[in-house]
Amino acid sequence: MRITNRPPIEGSYGGGHRLWTVNELPFDFFPAYADGGPVAVPLHGWNVSYSSLSPVLSSASAVADDDGKHTLEIFRVVSYSPYVAERHPLNGNKYEDREEGTRAAYEAGVLALMVYVKDEARYGIEVS
Repeated sequence: MRITNRPPIEGSYGGGHRLWTVNELPFDFFPAYADGGPVAVPLHGWNVSYSSLSPVLSSASAVADDDGKHTLEIFRVVSYSPYVAERHPLNGNKYEDREEGTRAAYEAGVLALMVYVKDEARYGIEVS
């Protein structure tokens, strides 16, 4: 797919990387992370977690509850003294699996998918 609206190249490892968001490509353009897709990274200071024991981990998306569903946890620290955290409107929503939680956070603009420039062709991205 030829992309004309592309995010800037950041970093230098592997020729740099781009943070693709819902503004450039739909979530389903990329394969799931479990199937070799790109890693999801939080944006705008949000922490997106899937560990109820360690909600400060900034990575994927959801936590399995007793009902077998996954609860999305999204927050960002507004102040450390006194400690104040802002909860995202999606915080606490439940999903059937982690991939659906990741999709919801991506579509809300909380997550981006990080793709190294050297791997763009592997995902079918032709930048012009």
